[in-house]
Amino acid sequence: MIDLSRLPSHGRAIATMLRQRKATRSIPIVFVEGDPEKVARIRETLPDAVYARWRNIRSALRAAIEHPPREPAVPGTMDAYSASPLPKKLGIKPGSVVLLLGAPPASKLSSDLAG
Repeated sequence: MIDLSRLPSHGRAIATMLRQRKATRSIPIVFVEGDPEKVARIRETLPDAVYARWRNIRSALRAAIEHPPREPAVPGTMDAYSASPLPKKLGIKPGSVVLLLGAPPASKLSSDLAG
């Protein structure tokens, strides 16, 4: 059971790790609560997990245990980041200064980008 109301990215990372490893792949995953937009993103990656509210947790846990996924969804390593722009993936925030060590001369970089 993973509570998505706090740090949903951490919960998604744990669930992804569980599914990527053969030894833990068949463990049923139950997600509880969370921001609807973030839950929707996780649901795209792990559609066979159980999603519930706290008021329904008993029936959700029972359903997950009684009907574990037969062919669990196995997300790729970078699936969670595929929709993010590169600066976000790298943790570069607006107003940041970026230094490239060993970068090619500007003329070489321009020609590489042009063609």
